[in-house]
Amino acid sequence: GLGGKENISDVDCCATRLRITVVNPDLVQDNLLKESGASGVIHKGNGVQIIYGPQVSVVKSNFEDFLDTAASNDVDALLGDTQAPVQEKKASKSESKPTELHSHLNGTIVPLENVEDEAFSSKVLGEGVAIEPKDNKLYAPCDGKVDMVFDTKHAINLVSNDGCEILLHIGIDTVKLDGKFFEAHVTDGQEIHKGDLLISFDINGIKEAGFKLTTPMIVCNTDDYSSVNVTAKGDVKAGQTVLSVK
Repeated sequence: GLGGKENISDVDCCATRLRITVVNPDLVQDNLLKESGASGVIHKGNGVQIIYGPQVSVVKSNFEDFLDTAASNDVDALLGDTQAPVQEKKASKSESKPTELHSHLNGTIVPLENVEDEAFSSKVLGEGVAIEPKDNKLYAPCDGKVDMVFDTKHAINLVSNDGCEILLHIGIDTVKLDGKFFEAHVTDGQEIHKGDLLISFDINGIKEAGFKLTTPMIVCNTDDYSSVNVTAKGDVKAGQTVLSVK
């Protein structure tokens, strides 16, 4: 879907997207990329952002390993008549007790559709809510476990005790800061409780570097639920209920 190995000049990723720089963007086939499991594709000049969600770091690693093999020189031969496996529909969790997710920051509610990043505003990553922070601390929205703290410390994946998969992403395009201005206070696999400090960050430093701080909280396994509803508006305090997931 990327126009062949010779059309790829750079491979990178952020918290949710495989970021590919291509020689000729006209050779990119969005339909094939979506068949690979991507929930969306964003084009920016010679840059292609392929949205895989929180598992993107694994996708990137596997993709780079594949590019190092001889087989990557003839992808058409590999594809042949292969069909994508049929995925079983997951059972809905709608009959279980609703999960309440609490504000991950002190700040002001921003509807997800108003976030200035198509990957979030289009909701291809899942439903959720964003907050414009008023201070520099990111808190746990529920009890659960840290799935992964991204190397760049601008984003973190959590899993609640009842199976809600959550992405917290500080700012827009802040992966480009490469960890500068962020400090993680938890590690992969750590048990957490609502209100625990996860990440602190330098608001002024991030703003002066030219980045917005709007911070989405995404329910990545939205399809497992019948509804994800925002329950607050305006100014909120960390720990206040902002999402009801059922």
